[in-house]
Amino acid sequence: MEAVKYPIQHFTDHGIVLIPTLPSGATMGSWKDMQNYTRDMGKLAAYKKHDGIRKFQLYPRPSGYICLDVDRKNGKDGLRELYGIFLQAGKAMPAYLLDIATFPAYTATPSNGLHLYFRYQGLKLFRSCEIAPGLEAVHHNHLITAPGSEKDGKPYVFYGNLANAPTMPATLLSFLQEVPDEDTPRITWEYDQVQHGELPLQDIERIIEEQGDYSPIASRNRFTYEVAKFAKKKGYSPIEVEEYIAQRYQAGTFTAHEIRTAVNSAYRGTYEY
Repeated sequence: MEAVKYPIQHFTDHGIVLIPTLPSGATMGSWKDMQNYTRDMGKLAAYKKHDGIRKFQLYPRPSGYICLDVDRKNGKDGLRELYGIFLQAGKAMPAYLLDIATFPAYTATPSNGLHLYFRYQGLKLFRSCEIAPGLEAVHHNHLITAPGSEKDGKPYVFYGNLANAPTMPATLLSFLQEVPDEDTPRITWEYDQVQHGELPLQDIERIIEEQGDYSPIASRNRFTYEVAKFAKKKGYSPIEVEEYIAQRYQAGTFTAHEIRTAVNSAYRGTYEY
């Protein structure tokens, strides 16, 4: 599998917002405030060119992913531990794990580690912690380094396609630690925020539906695209639109990936259905 040539672009094209991170490890602004994240490639390129930023991080939870951070150094072999989880559970290992080089969406780190991306659209929050020696789950309240970043001059290299990332297997979910509700403080999700005026997303949705050309019944994909296109003009960020539409319409027949694709299409200005 060939490496993705422009991994940061690949991630932002798939709706992932990134936060620039200083060499000290401190993020540029609080990581709990999504206004400090961006998917604007112009801004990200400027951080690299003018501010010398070489590291960008993502927050798996609002992005719809759980990441497994596989460490393979200092006597640790997180990949072996991962295989051991399925053995311990008495479950067959998914085919995509039999040869890790063919995993659908992963990052190879400069220290011979791996970041494996799994989709997770459930409502539970899972504690980011080491679930076995050299194997860390990253979901809630923790960041993970995005590909395209560098460490000691060596790159984080991405392989595959986020669109093909597998759903988190139930076997692995059973080994994660759920976070109790009382441990989940409210986080502000807006980023690159501008004034929205006095037009809530509910009103934008109503206006599009009353125009009569598009409806969520006839085509939720096209309807989502039109709502997002209107919302973009009013200063809403893509993630705000995604979350609103997901709350209103997400179901087995209208997945989070379809919602994200339609919203991304609107923000790129091209309809893809």
